[in-house]
Amino acid sequence: MNVNLDVQQLQDKRALPAIYQLSGKELEGGWIVGEMLKSPLDEDDGYSSGGTFSVCYSCSNGGKAAFLKVFDVFRALQSADALQELQNVTTAFRHESFIVEICKKAGLSRVVRGLASVETKIAEPLMAGVTIPFCYVIFEVADRGDLRRMLRRTSEVDLAFKFKILHEVAVGLSQLHKNRIAHQDLKPSNVGIFQRDSVGAKILDLGRATSLDFSAFHDALACPGDNSYAPPEQLYGYTTDSFVDRRASGDLFQLGSLLCFLLFWQTANQQMLRRVPREFWPQNWTGKYEDVLPYIQEAFAQWLNDVESEIPEWCRSDLMNLLRHACDPDPLRRGDPKARMQRPTSIGMDRFVARLANLTRRAEVAVRIARGQPN
Repeated sequence: MNVNLDVQQLQDKRALPAIYQLSGKELEGGWIVGEMLKSPLDEDDGYSSGGTFSVCYSCSNGGKAAFLKVFDVFRALQSADALQELQNVTTAFRHESFIVEICKKAGLSRVVRGLASVETKIAEPLMAGVTIPFCYVIFEVADRGDLRRMLRRTSEVDLAFKFKILHEVAVGLSQLHKNRIAHQDLKPSNVGIFQRDSVGAKILDLGRATSLDFSAFHDALACPGDNSYAPPEQLYGYTTDSFVDRRASGDLFQLGSLLCFLLFWQTANQQMLRRVPREFWPQNWTGKYEDVLPYIQEAFAQWLNDVESEIPEWCRSDLMNLLRHACDPDPLRRGDPKARMQRPTSIGMDRFVARLANLTRRAEVAVRIARGQPN
Protein backbone atom coordinates (compact mmCIF):
# COMPACT_ATOMS: atom_id res chain seq x y z
CA MET A 1 0.00 0.00 0.00
CA ASN A 2 1.31 3.43 -0.93
CA VAL A 3 -0.37 6.59 0.40
CA ASN A 4 0.84 9.80 -1.24
CA LEU A 5 0.21 13.10 0.52
CA ASP A 6 1.83 16.40 -0.29
CA VAL A 7 3.13 18.87 2.30
CA GLN A 8 0.07 21.10 1.97
CA GLN A 9 -2.17 18.18 2.90
CA LEU A 10 0.03 17.27 5.85
CA GLN A 11 -0.06 20.85 7.10
CA ASP A 12 -3.80 20.45 7.54
CA LYS A 13 -3.91 18.85 11.02
CA ARG A 14 -7.16 17.13 10.13
CA ALA A 15 -5.20 15.11 7.55
CA LEU A 16 -2.24 14.23 9.74
CA PRO A 17 -1.51 10.53 10.27
CA ALA A 18 -2.35 9.09 13.67
CA ILE A 19 1.25 8.90 14.89
CA TYR A 20 1.59 12.66 14.31
CA GLN A 21 -1.43 13.35 16.54
CA LEU A 22 -0.52 11.58 19.76
CA SER A 23 -0.36 14.65 22.04
CA GLY A 24 -2.82 14.20 24.91
CA LYS A 25 -3.26 10.47 24.27
CA GLU A 26 -2.69 7.84 26.99
CA LEU A 27 -0.41 4.93 26.16
CA GLU A 28 -0.02 1.53 27.74
CA GLY A 29 1.09 1.76 31.37
CA GLY A 30 -0.48 5.16 31.96
CA TRP A 31 1.99 7.23 29.96
CA ILE A 32 0.47 10.55 28.80
CA VAL A 33 1.88 11.93 25.56
CA GLY A 34 2.96 15.58 25.63
CA GLU A 35 4.11 17.89 22.87
CA MET A 36 5.83 16.76 19.70
CA LEU A 37 9.55 17.49 19.90
CA LYS A 38 10.43 17.00 16.24
CA SER A 39 8.07 17.95 13.46
CA PRO A 40 7.48 15.46 10.62
CA LEU A 41 7.09 18.42 8.26
CA ASP A 42 10.66 19.65 8.69
CA GLU A 43 12.86 18.82 5.72
CA ASP A 44 16.03 18.77 7.80
CA ASP A 45 14.37 17.15 10.76
CA GLY A 46 17.29 15.14 12.05
CA TYR A 47 15.12 12.07 12.53
CA SER A 48 17.26 9.80 10.52
CA SER A 49 20.84 8.76 10.07
CA GLY A 50 20.27 6.32 7.29
CA GLY A 51 16.60 5.76 6.59
CA THR A 52 14.74 4.86 9.78
CA PHE A 53 12.40 7.70 10.70
CA SER A 54 10.92 8.43 14.10
CA VAL A 55 8.56 10.95 15.64
CA CYS A 56 9.51 12.20 19.08
CA TYR A 57 7.37 13.50 21.95
CA SER A 58 7.67 14.38 25.58
CA CYS A 59 5.57 12.19 27.86
CA SER A 60 4.91 11.68 31.55
CA ASN A 61 3.57 9.18 34.03
CA GLY A 62 2.52 10.31 37.50
CA GLY A 63 4.67 13.41 37.23
CA LYS A 64 7.69 11.49 35.92
CA ALA A 65 8.96 13.07 32.70
CA ALA A 66 10.21 10.88 29.84
CA PHE A 67 11.03 10.86 26.14
CA LEU A 68 8.85 9.01 23.61
CA LYS A 69 10.30 7.71 20.34
CA VAL A 70 7.64 6.49 17.88
CA PHE A 71 8.82 4.61 14.80
CA ASP A 72 7.30 6.30 11.76
CA VAL A 73 5.68 3.48 9.82
CA PHE A 74 3.51 5.99 7.96
CA ARG A 75 6.51 7.33 6.06
CA ALA A 76 7.45 3.75 5.23
CA LEU A 77 4.00 3.24 3.72
CA GLN A 78 4.56 6.26 1.46
CA SER A 79 7.79 4.89 -0.03
CA ALA A 80 8.08 3.20 -3.41
CA ASP A 81 8.79 -0.16 -1.77
CA ALA A 82 6.35 0.17 1.12
CA LEU A 83 6.41 -3.44 2.30
CA GLN A 84 10.22 -3.54 2.47
CA GLU A 85 10.40 -0.18 4.23
CA LEU A 86 7.69 -1.25 6.67
CA GLN A 87 9.71 -4.36 7.46
CA ASN A 88 12.83 -2.21 7.93
CA VAL A 89 11.07 0.05 10.41
CA THR A 90 9.57 -2.76 12.48
CA THR A 91 12.89 -4.63 12.42
CA ALA A 92 14.66 -1.47 13.56
CA PHE A 93 12.20 -1.15 16.45
CA ARG A 94 12.74 -4.75 17.55
CA HIS A 95 16.50 -4.37 17.27
CA GLU A 96 16.57 -1.18 19.35
CA SER A 97 14.22 -2.75 21.91
CA PHE A 98 16.60 -5.72 22.17
CA ILE A 99 19.60 -3.40 22.73
CA VAL A 100 17.66 -1.30 25.26
CA GLU A 101 16.71 -4.42 27.22
CA ILE A 102 20.33 -5.64 27.36
CA CYS A 103 21.45 -2.25 28.69
CA LYS A 104 18.63 -2.16 31.23
CA LYS A 105 19.33 -5.66 32.57
CA ALA A 106 23.07 -4.94 32.76
CA GLY A 107 22.39 -1.69 34.64
CA LEU A 108 24.60 0.42 32.39
CA SER A 109 24.96 3.68 34.29
CA ARG A 110 26.22 5.76 31.36
CA VAL A 111 23.68 4.65 28.74
CA VAL A 112 20.15 6.04 28.55
CA ARG A 113 17.66 3.77 30.30
CA GLY A 114 14.59 2.45 28.51
CA LEU A 115 11.35 2.63 30.51
CA ALA A 116 8.93 0.87 28.14
CA SER A 117 8.89 -0.77 24.72
CA VAL A 118 5.61 -1.57 22.95
CA GLU A 119 4.61 -3.01 19.57
CA THR A 120 0.88 -3.01 18.81
CA LYS A 121 -1.59 -1.74 16.17
CA ILE A 122 -3.24 1.62 15.69
CA ALA A 123 -6.12 2.79 13.50
CA GLU A 124 -4.98 5.07 10.68
CA PRO A 125 -7.63 7.74 9.94
CA LEU A 126 -6.17 8.45 6.49
CA MET A 127 -6.84 4.85 5.50
CA ALA A 128 -10.37 3.98 6.59
CA GLY A 129 -10.66 0.56 8.19
CA VAL A 130 -6.89 -0.02 8.17
CA THR A 131 -4.67 -0.53 11.19
CA ILE A 132 -0.90 -0.05 11.00
CA PRO A 133 1.94 -1.17 13.29
CA PHE A 134 2.46 1.15 16.26
CA CYS A 135 5.95 0.75 17.71
CA TYR A 136 7.51 2.96 20.35
CA VAL A 137 10.16 3.12 23.04
CA ILE A 138 10.02 5.36 26.11
CA PHE A 139 13.32 6.55 27.60
CA GLU A 140 14.33 8.51 30.66
CA VAL A 141 14.71 12.15 29.69
CA ALA A 142 17.89 14.21 29.87
CA ASP A 143 16.64 17.12 31.97
CA ARG A 144 19.35 19.48 30.67
CA GLY A 145 18.95 18.36 27.07
CA ASP A 146 21.73 17.05 24.86
CA LEU A 147 25.31 18.28 24.56
CA ARG A 148 24.69 19.92 21.18
CA ARG A 149 21.91 22.12 22.57
CA MET A 150 23.91 22.92 25.68
CA LEU A 151 26.83 24.14 23.57
CA ARG A 152 24.44 26.22 21.44
CA ARG A 153 23.17 27.95 24.57
CA THR A 154 26.64 28.76 25.84
CA SER A 155 30.16 28.36 24.52
CA GLU A 156 31.60 29.17 27.96
CA VAL A 157 32.27 25.61 29.05
CA ASP A 158 35.54 25.01 30.88
CA LEU A 159 37.93 22.13 30.23
CA ALA A 160 37.00 20.41 33.50
CA PHE A 161 33.38 20.08 32.36
CA LYS A 162 34.40 18.95 28.86
CA PHE A 163 36.74 16.26 30.20
CA LYS A 164 34.09 15.13 32.70
CA ILE A 165 31.56 14.67 29.89
CA LEU A 166 34.10 12.83 27.73
CA HIS A 167 35.08 10.56 30.61
CA GLU A 168 31.46 9.64 31.28
CA VAL A 169 30.83 8.99 27.57
CA ALA A 170 33.96 6.79 27.45
CA VAL A 171 32.60 4.83 30.42
CA GLY A 172 29.32 4.39 28.50
CA LEU A 173 31.16 3.06 25.43
CA SER A 174 33.19 0.72 27.60
CA GLN A 175 29.98 -0.59 29.20
CA LEU A 176 28.41 -1.18 25.78
CA HIS A 177 31.49 -2.95 24.42
CA LYS A 178 31.64 -5.27 27.44
CA ASN A 179 28.08 -6.26 26.56
CA ARG A 180 29.06 -6.95 22.91
CA ILE A 181 27.40 -3.77 21.64
CA ALA A 182 28.82 -0.89 19.57
CA HIS A 183 26.94 2.42 19.42
CA GLN A 184 28.06 3.59 15.93
CA ASP A 185 26.47 7.05 16.06
CA LEU A 186 28.19 9.00 18.82
CA LYS A 187 27.90 12.78 18.37
CA PRO A 188 26.95 15.79 20.55
CA SER A 189 23.20 15.35 19.97
CA ASN A 190 23.49 11.76 21.24
CA VAL A 191 25.05 12.76 24.55
CA GLY A 192 22.42 13.60 27.17
CA ILE A 193 23.12 15.81 30.18
CA PHE A 194 21.32 14.64 33.32
CA GLN A 195 21.52 17.27 36.05
CA ARG A 196 19.00 15.59 38.35
CA ASP A 197 20.80 13.75 41.18
CA SER A 198 24.11 14.90 39.65
CA VAL A 199 24.09 11.95 37.26
CA GLY A 200 26.08 13.67 34.50
CA ALA A 201 26.30 12.48 30.89
CA LYS A 202 24.76 9.41 29.29
CA ILE A 203 24.86 8.07 25.74
CA LEU A 204 21.52 8.49 23.97
CA ASP A 205 19.83 6.93 20.92
CA LEU A 206 20.60 3.25 20.37
CA GLY A 207 18.89 3.19 16.97
CA ARG A 208 22.15 2.62 15.08
CA ALA A 209 23.78 0.34 17.63
CA THR A 210 24.90 -3.13 16.62
CA SER A 211 25.16 -6.30 18.67
CA LEU A 212 27.16 -9.45 18.18
CA ASP A 213 24.04 -11.32 19.28
CA PHE A 214 21.31 -9.68 17.17
CA SER A 215 21.72 -8.47 13.59
CA ALA A 216 20.06 -5.33 12.21
CA PHE A 217 19.46 -4.18 8.63
CA HIS A 218 21.82 -1.22 9.11
CA ASP A 219 24.70 -3.63 9.88
CA ALA A 220 25.21 -3.94 6.13
CA LEU A 221 25.77 -0.20 5.71
CA ALA A 222 29.35 0.97 5.40
CA CYS A 223 28.40 4.10 7.35
CA PRO A 224 25.51 3.30 9.72
CA GLY A 225 25.62 6.63 11.60
CA ASP A 226 26.14 10.33 10.95
CA ASN A 227 28.77 10.93 8.24
CA SER A 228 30.16 13.95 10.08
CA TYR A 229 31.43 11.80 12.96
CA ALA A 230 31.98 8.52 11.10
CA PRO A 231 35.54 7.17 10.97
CA PRO A 232 37.17 7.96 7.61
CA GLU A 233 37.27 4.36 6.40
CA GLN A 234 33.46 4.29 6.49
CA LEU A 235 33.29 7.39 4.28
CA TYR A 236 35.34 5.50 1.68
CA GLY A 237 33.20 2.36 1.96
CA TYR A 238 35.93 0.26 3.58
CA THR A 239 34.78 -2.38 6.05
CA THR A 240 36.28 -5.35 7.87
CA ASP A 241 34.64 -8.44 9.35
CA SER A 242 36.15 -7.82 12.78
CA PHE A 243 33.81 -6.39 15.42
CA VAL A 244 36.78 -4.70 17.08
CA ASP A 245 38.25 -3.12 13.94
CA ARG A 246 34.93 -2.20 12.34
CA ARG A 247 32.62 -1.39 15.26
CA ALA A 248 34.53 -0.81 18.50
CA SER A 249 37.30 1.19 16.84
CA GLY A 250 34.62 3.21 15.05
CA ASP A 251 33.15 4.15 18.43
CA LEU A 252 36.61 5.16 19.63
CA PHE A 253 37.11 7.38 16.57
CA GLN A 254 33.78 9.08 17.31
CA LEU A 255 34.87 9.64 20.92
CA GLY A 256 38.07 11.24 19.63
CA SER A 257 36.04 13.32 17.17
CA LEU A 258 33.83 14.48 20.04
CA LEU A 259 36.95 15.55 21.92
CA CYS A 260 38.15 17.35 18.78
CA PHE A 261 34.85 19.19 18.48
CA LEU A 262 34.90 20.28 22.13
CA LEU A 263 38.45 21.57 21.77
CA PHE A 264 38.42 23.11 18.28
CA TRP A 265 34.72 23.31 17.24
CA GLN A 266 35.36 21.05 14.26
CA THR A 267 35.11 17.28 13.87
CA ALA A 268 38.16 15.12 13.23
CA ASN A 269 36.99 14.52 9.65
CA GLN A 270 36.75 18.26 9.01
CA GLN A 271 40.24 18.75 10.39
CA MET A 272 41.75 15.96 8.29
CA LEU A 273 39.87 16.22 4.99
CA ARG A 274 40.51 19.93 4.56
CA ARG A 275 44.21 19.02 4.52
CA VAL A 276 43.71 16.29 1.90
CA PRO A 277 43.87 17.18 -1.83
CA ARG A 278 40.39 17.43 -3.32
CA GLU A 279 40.89 14.51 -5.69
CA PHE A 280 41.27 12.24 -2.65
CA TRP A 281 38.04 13.32 -0.95
CA PRO A 282 35.56 10.46 -0.39
CA GLN A 283 33.09 11.77 -2.97
CA ASN A 284 35.84 11.96 -5.60
CA TRP A 285 37.81 8.80 -4.83
CA THR A 286 36.92 5.55 -6.63
CA GLY A 287 39.92 3.45 -5.62
CA LYS A 288 40.69 1.34 -2.56
CA TYR A 289 40.94 2.81 0.92
CA GLU A 290 44.39 1.28 1.35
CA ASP A 291 45.61 3.42 -1.56
CA VAL A 292 44.21 6.71 -0.28
CA LEU A 293 45.11 6.00 3.36
CA PRO A 294 48.68 7.41 3.14
CA TYR A 295 47.29 10.80 2.09
CA ILE A 296 44.83 10.78 4.99
CA GLN A 297 47.56 9.76 7.42
CA GLU A 298 49.71 12.64 6.16
CA ALA A 299 46.80 15.03 6.70
CA PHE A 300 46.22 13.51 10.15
CA ALA A 301 49.84 14.11 11.16
CA GLN A 302 49.71 17.67 9.79
CA TRP A 303 46.50 18.39 11.71
CA LEU A 304 47.98 17.19 15.01
CA ASN A 305 51.10 19.27 14.40
CA ASP A 306 49.01 22.37 13.60
CA VAL A 307 46.78 22.20 16.69
CA GLU A 308 49.34 21.14 19.27
CA SER A 309 50.17 24.72 20.28
CA GLU A 310 46.46 25.46 20.88
CA ILE A 311 46.26 22.96 23.73
CA PRO A 312 47.18 24.13 27.27
CA GLU A 313 50.68 23.02 28.18
CA TRP A 314 49.64 21.18 31.34
CA CYS A 315 47.54 18.65 29.35
CA ARG A 316 49.15 18.92 25.91
CA SER A 317 51.06 15.65 25.91
CA ASP A 318 48.15 13.58 27.24
CA LEU A 319 45.63 15.12 24.86
CA MET A 320 47.86 14.74 21.83
CA ASN A 321 48.35 11.05 22.62
CA LEU A 322 44.63 10.60 23.13
CA LEU A 323 43.81 12.20 19.77
CA ARG A 324 46.61 10.31 18.04
CA HIS A 325 45.39 6.91 19.26
CA ALA A 326 41.64 7.53 19.08
CA CYS A 327 41.50 9.19 15.65
CA ASP A 328 44.08 7.16 13.74
CA PRO A 329 42.71 6.84 10.16
CA ASP A 330 43.81 3.20 10.07
CA PRO A 331 41.14 1.14 11.88
CA LEU A 332 43.61 -1.72 12.34
CA ARG A 333 45.92 0.52 14.40
CA ARG A 334 43.31 2.64 16.16
CA GLY A 335 43.30 2.19 19.93
CA ASP A 336 45.78 2.05 22.78
CA PRO A 337 49.06 0.64 21.33
CA LYS A 338 49.87 -1.50 24.37
CA ALA A 339 46.38 -2.95 24.50
CA ARG A 340 46.48 -3.68 20.78
CA MET A 341 49.83 -5.43 21.18
CA GLN A 342 48.76 -7.52 24.17
CA ARG A 343 45.31 -8.41 22.83
CA PRO A 344 44.53 -7.87 19.12
CA THR A 345 40.82 -8.16 20.01
CA SER A 346 40.96 -5.09 22.27
CA ILE A 347 41.25 -1.37 21.56
CA GLY A 348 41.94 -0.67 25.25
CA MET A 349 38.83 1.45 25.91
CA ASP A 350 39.39 1.15 29.66
CA ARG A 351 42.74 2.89 29.23
CA PHE A 352 41.01 5.83 27.55
CA VAL A 353 38.52 5.90 30.44
CA ALA A 354 41.41 6.11 32.91
CA ARG A 355 43.19 8.84 30.91
CA LEU A 356 40.07 10.98 30.76
CA ALA A 357 39.41 10.49 34.48
CA ASN A 358 42.93 11.72 35.21
CA LEU A 359 42.52 14.69 32.84
CA THR A 360 39.24 15.59 34.54
CA ARG A 361 40.86 15.70 38.00
CA ARG A 362 43.77 17.78 36.74
CA ALA A 363 41.46 20.16 34.86
CA GLU A 364 39.37 20.72 37.99
CA VAL A 365 42.53 21.79 39.81
CA ALA A 366 43.57 24.04 36.91
CA VAL A 367 40.13 25.72 36.82
CA ARG A 368 40.21 26.38 40.58
CA ILE A 369 43.68 27.89 40.30
CA ALA A 370 42.59 30.08 37.36
CA ARG A 371 39.64 31.36 39.42
CA GLY A 372 41.88 32.06 42.42
CA GLN A 373 40.21 29.39 44.50
CA PRO A 374 42.13 27.19 46.97
CA ASN A 375 43.41 23.94 45.52
